[in-house]
Amino acid sequence: MRYIHRFIPVLALLFTLAATSYAQSARRTVILIPFDFVAGEKVLPAGTYRVEPVRRDSYTAWEIRSTRAGAGAVVMTSAIGSGAAEEAEPRLVFRKYAETYVLAEVWPSSDSAGREVARSRRGSASAARNVKHEVVTVMAYAR
Repeated sequence: MRYIHRFIPVLALLFTLAATSYAQSARRTVILIPFDFVAGEKVLPAGTYRVEPVRRDSYTAWEIRSTRAGAGAVVMTSAIGSGAAEEAEPRLVFRKYAETYVLAEVWPSSDSAGREVARSRRGSASAARNVKHEVVTVMAYAR
C-alpha cells in the first residue's frame, strides 16, 4: 500500500511531462519551401525548414531553421485573425515582390489563428515603392 502512495506522484509527474511535450510538438511545423526567401533580415535558401516558437510560453518570436544546412532566422510576429476552418492547416504565407519572396505570415499546426511577421527593411522598401506583390502560400506536409 505504501508503494502506491509513492507511485501516484510519479505517475502524475509523467502525465504532466507527456502533456507538455505533446503541446510543444503540436506547435512545431516542418515545411518544404521550394524557393529562396527573406525571413527577417536574412535570405534563406530553398529547403526543408522547422518552424516553431522560440519560447514555449510565447508566440511572439518564431524560429525558422533549416533541417539540413543550419541556415535560419528568428522573426518577430503579432497575432492576426483566425482563418476559416478549411484553412486551419499549418502553412507559411509569402509576399512575392518581383523575384523576391518575403515571409509574411506563420500559421502553426496547433492553432487556427495566424501570426503576422514584422516587415523587414527589404519588404518595407518594396511596399513603400508600391511594388505590386502576389501572395504565395506553402502548406506543411505530414511528418
